[in-house]
Amino acid sequence: MGSGWPVIDTGNVQYEYLSGEYRILLRNANWWAGATPDITAANAYNVSVDVRNASGVYGSYGFMFGVSSDGASSTPSRSIAMASG
Repeated sequence: MGSGWPVIDTGNVQYEYLSGEYRILLRNANWWAGATPDITAANAYNVSVDVRNASGVYGSYGFMFGVSSDGASSTPSRSIAMASG
């Protein structure tokens, strides 16, 4: 089961689907990681997400949308899930 989000283990970060949820697992403190789905959004769209803070640490997760694929330009095309540890 997947919805376009990457599934990979880099050693420092594991991106996976677990029990029906997408998870970004950080193995090092004071790190952050992000993932983008393999889709390009239309010019006008609605975003709805359900999130769960598995660590309980304030500010340790987030969701951004309308981000360019290079993360720098002003032309939005991607959504990003983020985690910090």
